[in-house]
Amino acid sequence: AGGGGGNNNRVGLALIAFVLSLYAFGLAETAWHLPSPNHRRRSWLRRLARLRGRGGAGGDGTTKGGGDRPIAGRNINLAKSGISDAGDDDGDDFEGEEADDAAADVDDAGDAVVGAGGLPTAPTAAADEGDDEAGADPASEKLAAGPADRVDGPIPRARWPISIRDEDGSLEEVVHPGHEAKGHPDVTMMVPRFWVENPPSVHRNKLMTRELAMKIGSCAAPDADGNYGRGDACPPDDRTIFVAIASYRDWQCRDTASSIFGRAKYPERVRVGVVDQIVEGEDGPCDAPPKPCKEDPDQVLCEHKGRLDVFQVDAQLSIGPVFARHLGHRMYRGEYYYMQSDAHVTFTRGWDVDIISQEEATKNEMAVLSTYLTDVEGSISKNGDSLRNTRPIMCNTDYEQGQSNRYLRHGSQPEAEPRLHGVSMLQPYWAAGFSFSRGHFVVNVPYDFYQPMIFQGEEMSIGIRGWTIGYDFYAPERSVCFHHYTEGKNKRARDRVPHYWENSNQYAGAGVKAMRTEHHLCMFVESGQMHNQFTKLLRKDGMGIDYGKIEYRFHDPVGKTARGGQGRLRAH
Repeated sequence: AGGGGGNNNRVGLALIAFVLSLYAFGLAETAWHLPSPNHRRRSWLRRLARLRGRGGAGGDGTTKGGGDRPIAGRNINLAKSGISDAGDDDGDDFEGEEADDAAADVDDAGDAVVGAGGLPTAPTAAADEGDDEAGADPASEKLAAGPADRVDGPIPRARWPISIRDEDGSLEEVVHPGHEAKGHPDVTMMVPRFWVENPPSVHRNKLMTRELAMKIGSCAAPDADGNYGRGDACPPDDRTIFVAIASYRDWQCRDTASSIFGRAKYPERVRVGVVDQIVEGEDGPCDAPPKPCKEDPDQVLCEHKGRLDVFQVDAQLSIGPVFARHLGHRMYRGEYYYMQSDAHVTFTRGWDVDIISQEEATKNEMAVLSTYLTDVEGSISKNGDSLRNTRPIMCNTDYEQGQSNRYLRHGSQPEAEPRLHGVSMLQPYWAAGFSFSRGHFVVNVPYDFYQPMIFQGEEMSIGIRGWTIGYDFYAPERSVCFHHYTEGKNKRARDRVPHYWENSNQYAGAGVKAMRTEHHLCMFVESGQMHNQFTKLLRKDGMGIDYGKIEYRFHDPVGKTARGGQGRLRAH
């Protein structure tokens, strides 16, 4: 009997060894097929970690309340100059870097200054370049938001170029919403301040005037008096664009940023803000070019590093896209236009001129161009031009079953050649994957900070809040970018990108329940009937469609019983 037991043990051990070898083979296969991140750890992050170990807010590395839960702000870092950190250091590459490389620490000493609470504070652009105070560009100096810097109540004065790295007091302490929902209000984090700290002070719960709207939006070229806030007197080619990207451990993020700058006709008027949620040492930062900038300074990310702001977040603190995009809205600094994009998107040549022309063709200051993007496969030529003549339109939504409740979700959207030509088409819904509007959309409709672990529902929140304060949603006539979906030849690589819900157990129960919808609405929208009926009531000053004058009632042409939406009133 003893000999039989020994044989069984040997068989069991052999099976375990076989399973482990398969597992090791799978890991090697995964590593082989994933693109190389080509990045290095920022050694100033190691210094922060050591500071955190020596003492936190309470002097002992613990929370303010004296417990053993670390302050989340110790794990959230504003990239001082991501490009120089990622590619400009000599002899400090990621591969083979020791955890306590003293030489690297000395090399990085000028890159960041550890400020109050262990967070890095950015030197001014003049300090980076060795300029003296007299020769510094006023637009690049550290900025302090005081009353003298405001043009109308809470609205700051327009500046360009601008970066959150060049501001004094640009960070503020907030309670991490995921931990707060779990009953841990002592876990805090440092985040950028809003450009306008109190959005209701701008819209005051009513439609903003055109005069006020024209005070929001910077111009890349100042007027004769040196003013960067020129309203619609700013030529379209000089109007600035802020692009917000929320990325979760996505190796394609840097490709998206490169596409934005590399294919813009006027990249000097574009600023990109990335909320980069990564595992330090495992994931490549969004601002790390394929090669160090000293080796190849002509890389797109190297050429435009001054207008790429990256706010780096430990992946374990991620609680979904609403949280990340809220942080992205905090990085807005008064640009004329605002665009929101996913982190795995490829843009077409001259996208900036194209999308601005489509926005302005609506003649609606409150227009928001938004859609679910078409898949990139077969959509862009080798020289960057679009191969598509179709467009998706947002008109399909319904409730579907979740893990514990039903929630409202936009479904698959119809895509066909436009019924109307030369104009973007009015639609009822807003999409998070692509949105383009005037900058004041961010000021008036900032992302909700208190929706942890929510994936479906953010589009309803922004769409409803935006519409009730005066914004109108349109489907672009032409696509200026395309999405890398997990299908076709992209499936293998995209399948390996982690998702924020790997933190579900940590924040279990932190989600918010949502709960009724109109069917066959696409028949009304896609035909152009909605656009033709409603745009006739665009206000004369271009400040949105006056729904107070609409008495239309939708009747389901397919359902047995006429149901539907009474023409609704909104603030006007």
